[in-house]
Amino acid sequence: MTAIEDFLSMNRNNLDIIHNSQIIMDRLEEIEGISRNPIDVAIRRIRRQSLKRYPFVDSFIDFASISILETILRIFDRRVNAVVEGRENIPSAPVIFASNHETETEHLYLARACCSLRDLNYFKFLQFLNLKGIANKSEVPIFFAKYQLFNIPLVGSILASTAFPVERELRDAKSMEIGSLFLQRGSNIMIYPEGTRNVEKQVKAKSGVVRLAIQNKVPVVPIGQVGLHDLTKGSFMPKKKGTWVCTFGKPITYEQYYDREVSYSELRDLTEELMEKIEELKAHGLIRMMEIEEAQRAALIGKSINEIVVNKFEKLEKKPNNPFDFLYRKFVNFYSKLPIIGDYADAFTHSLIRLGMDLLVNPLTFNIKITGRENLIKAKPAILCSNHESFLDIGIYGLKLVPNELLNYYGYLFPSPRNDVNEKIWFMMKRELAQFPIISSWTLSAGGFPIARGEKDKDAIFISKELLKNNRNVVVFPQQTTYPTIDVDSGKTGAIRLAIETGRPIIPLSIKGSHNAMHTGIWNLLVPPKGYPIEINIGEPIYYGKYQGQDLSYDDYKKMTRELMVKIKDLQDGKITPHFNPNYDGEASKPLIAKMLERAGSLLRLPRVDLQKDTKENFISKALNQITDFLGITSTQRKEDGQKQFAKLSPIDKFISKVKKRGEKYGLFPFLDNIFYRVAKNAVELLVHSLYDFTVRGKENIPVDQNVGIILLAHSKTTIDLIFGNALIPEKIHFMIDKKTYEQPVLSSILQSLGFFRKTEHPDDFEPLLDLKFKLKEKKLVGIFAKAKGREKLIRTVAGVLKLAIEGKPTVVVPVGIAGTETPFPPVKVHFEIGEPIGPIPRMKRKKRYEYAEEVAQILKNLQDKAFAARYERG
Repeated sequence: MTAIEDFLSMNRNNLDIIHNSQIIMDRLEEIEGISRNPIDVAIRRIRRQSLKRYPFVDSFIDFASISILETILRIFDRRVNAVVEGRENIPSAPVIFASNHETETEHLYLARACCSLRDLNYFKFLQFLNLKGIANKSEVPIFFAKYQLFNIPLVGSILASTAFPVERELRDAKSMEIGSLFLQRGSNIMIYPEGTRNVEKQVKAKSGVVRLAIQNKVPVVPIGQVGLHDLTKGSFMPKKKGTWVCTFGKPITYEQYYDREVSYSELRDLTEELMEKIEELKAHGLIRMMEIEEAQRAALIGKSINEIVVNKFEKLEKKPNNPFDFLYRKFVNFYSKLPIIGDYADAFTHSLIRLGMDLLVNPLTFNIKITGRENLIKAKPAILCSNHESFLDIGIYGLKLVPNELLNYYGYLFPSPRNDVNEKIWFMMKRELAQFPIISSWTLSAGGFPIARGEKDKDAIFISKELLKNNRNVVVFPQQTTYPTIDVDSGKTGAIRLAIETGRPIIPLSIKGSHNAMHTGIWNLLVPPKGYPIEINIGEPIYYGKYQGQDLSYDDYKKMTRELMVKIKDLQDGKITPHFNPNYDGEASKPLIAKMLERAGSLLRLPRVDLQKDTKENFISKALNQITDFLGITSTQRKEDGQKQFAKLSPIDKFISKVKKRGEKYGLFPFLDNIFYRVAKNAVELLVHSLYDFTVRGKENIPVDQNVGIILLAHSKTTIDLIFGNALIPEKIHFMIDKKTYEQPVLSSILQSLGFFRKTEHPDDFEPLLDLKFKLKEKKLVGIFAKAKGREKLIRTVAGVLKLAIEGKPTVVVPVGIAGTETPFPPVKVHFEIGEPIGPIPRMKRKKRYEYAEEVAQILKNLQDKAFAARYERG
């Protein structure tokens, strides 16, 4: 019997028990923050009317909604390998499922994981797809979800078939009552005890799950699930391929607490025990996921290098899927499986890459001097560690590090024991290069494989080990990015770890001159003659076999990495001089085409360009420079008028900037700045007050008439809070905003006019902090709306704000509570509650400051509760 036949065979009583539509529709109408867009209103009205006369219509809407969610899951399944364990632990309904919460995608996967599945056999010709569907729609649990999700047009109506809106901010007792009603009607429910998305263990779990289970005498099934947060990066859609593991624990019953009053302390203890069980299931899931990933990598052993590298490309989050790159990856993966033809195909594609690089890196454009190439033969395979001056290093190393006697210049067209594709130089490259169209395919055949910098990229390490096992050299840049100079303390420890684990030596090498050449622009590199001097020095191999089997600390790895970077720097500075072998480093090592181009240059007496002189840029060079800057393959960011251009200027931005510069020239800057501010301010206020029901209580607590610096401090949830904060009072408030938003065309000029300035990007970025301190000393208003997740992070942020207030004497901190901005879709009631000013704050020790920060964090929490209460009082 098919799912359609199951649906048609349901009787009215079963439908009433299964769907609970009347309860959900009533609750959607009660919650004041639910959006009233026409689509969802119409669907809710149809469902209400059908429940009275034609209940099968409401049932069909539920069936269609769940089918839509299943369809979305099948699309996600192309990237997500869902592994569900322990389903046999699920007792008969009713039951409460309690799971950890990391992403919004879990709603779909947990709904399917809680149900038994069956093959979809609607059409015979689709059987080969092996599609699975939920066998019984009544098994789908009803999720307790934040009401803001129901404000998304159409999505809210679809969710209403499997989810129930909850007002988390109000300690929603009504939802607990309705949860009991669901359980009494025989339905399963799903609750996230933490109440919100939480990756780290920092959110205090709510006791409502245990209370519901005891009141209704039903078991609780703990669920630990891991993997989706890494795959989705916090968004809804999976960004890359990977594994999701969901583990059901054994049901927990609380029979000893039935029919008696349970104290709050007992509820807290039982909730903590439940969360510990969920954490154990998560730990089991992590181990299981690691085992699956290791099994997947083990399955690649024995396959060709290209197959392994293509598999890495396919796992990228933003891999280019245009027809060329997609088909090229398929082509490489296909021919790599062929025993002999695959080698010839790989040889042919790589010979084309070498030909292109030979035309770019030619003697008319570059004067390349290589010393010590003999060392590459002494210890093959090896890990080649180098400094990284520019994107050009990749092409130069791929072309010049292969000794001529092992390589016939005409490419790898004729693989043989002495001249084969094994001599291709492989190199780690930043993941972003593999995400650009065309360049992705180029790097694939050139010998590049992507690595996620700053992450423990086990796939990249596995590829490196496989390359070394197969007698291939691997180039690693310990600095991980381009630097014009060598900082011996900036090297990462990955190369040393790889050398110790594989037992292969490290060959240090340095490059000098590619930064200066690339900095002139790509056009100057493409048009010879130039004669840019580039010097490559290859040192003696370094062996780390004595460290194998030893328990080394991070400091040990860091010390050896620093010693390696010192040798690379000495090679570049000439303190270490490699042995010059004319057979490898002299005229005999040059390929035929290089000799031909050199001869042509000498016969034509082509002039060489002096690198010390500035070259004029034409419109072609400017266009090419902009493209390479955008792709991130230039050695340094270009400058204009001595200042880095953070934002991409639109015509409007350029016009406003030009007007401001003219005004500053004639002494009219304060007047023009005030005009731009008033125009932008009025536009923001018009937008806020026309689309939202916006109110503020406690404006008088902001001491704008006193001669002090003011910091408006709030615990923010969304970026839209800054817009409402700007409309608090007529005076200009300077807010910190993230760089990505600050760089948007047109918006950048508006934000600057309103007084916004960018946040710090990294610990060494002091410019925004200095700007903030200057504004406080000038007795201006500064807004810090912290998006801290969890109480501990909020306390650290508040402690930092208190430090700023202490240093910026006299400065006061004004706490602010915000309610209503979680739902960006108007019309919504938004309320700001402003507390009494704190300060000026005296100097205090760090421990005392953190204790004070806890008190201020509690004040922010109390103000937020007042704001929510005031928001609903007005309703």
